[in-house]
Amino acid sequence: MSVAVEIRCKLCERFNSKAEFNEKEKKTIADITKKTLQFLVEKGIPSTPKNYRNWFNVFTYLAEHNLLDEDISDEKLIEICKELNKDEDIDIKKLKTEIQTTTEILSQSMNDIIQITDEYSKSLSKGDTVLSEATEKVEDSDIKAILGYVLEEMRRIKKENEKFKQKIEEENKKVEKLKKRLQVVETEANTDYLTGLYNRRAFMNTLKDFFENKDMYNNKFALIILDIDNFKRINDEFGHDVGDLVLKDMADVLKKYLRPEDIPARFGGEEFAVIVSNANKEIAYKVAERLRKVIETRHVKVNEDTVIDYTASFGVAAVDDNINSVEELIKKADENLYKAKNNGKNCVIV
Repeated sequence: MSVAVEIRCKLCERFNSKAEFNEKEKKTIADITKKTLQFLVEKGIPSTPKNYRNWFNVFTYLAEHNLLDEDISDEKLIEICKELNKDEDIDIKKLKTEIQTTTEILSQSMNDIIQITDEYSKSLSKGDTVLSEATEKVEDSDIKAILGYVLEEMRRIKKENEKFKQKIEEENKKVEKLKKRLQVVETEANTDYLTGLYNRRAFMNTLKDFFENKDMYNNKFALIILDIDNFKRINDEFGHDVGDLVLKDMADVLKKYLRPEDIPARFGGEEFAVIVSNANKEIAYKVAERLRKVIETRHVKVNEDTVIDYTASFGVAAVDDNINSVEELIKKADENLYKAKNNGKNCVIV
């Protein structure tokens, strides 16, 4: 069926602005929530806050247009999602830099304030001592009373200053924790939870950086895409837990046997990818062939009675293949991987 996508969705806008809803609208939103969660689970889409919000917008749009129970193709749903959430296309790298810069400035400012308040406390302490001595020497009762009042005020200010300094120190600790948390969040956002390698999103961003700075790399870098052979059989025969052990072992191979300048990632499922720095396709082929030989000798121990051997197939492409974009490089490597699979597996095709 054809769905005309409108830019505006009133229900989406009201929900995102946290508007008040009546009971009927609340029931509709509950139905939308169920549909959204069900869709994410069925399609294997991670239930991150951003993914949930974006797809919630899609299903609120459908509900508003009485399409919630219609059979709409995935392609059309994706089209609607892109249209409704096109403003979500923010520059993550720029945002991350801005947050890091802000926390650095905030942290430095707080340290400066702490230093100033500390110096002020020391000055007040010196003033307290001098004024106390002066008060004892003065005989005039009126002057003595005035000095006593000033001394009392100075001690009150010193006490308030100490409280302020303590509060700033506490807030500074929170900022330091936030900075550490930002580092953790960045790592989590870029890392595949199972293997500890880059995830696809982080890898793609890195690959785009390579293309944007090709001159720095003398137009010499390559891509390897590798896929574990017969992985479905491993999962079916031994279970997904054992499959995970094989994936971890593959990641271990990439971490240990690649050159320090090469960048591995889990590309998806049982598929991995490697950016081979400062390399033409001949060098990339040698890197892939070395990995292939290591992998075919691996033994994943499941228990005392079960040890799994596995192999992988490799597709290689390099920017010297008249390739001028990320999409072309991936397509070429993918085509060569497909040839490797059809060529008996456990081999490298360039």
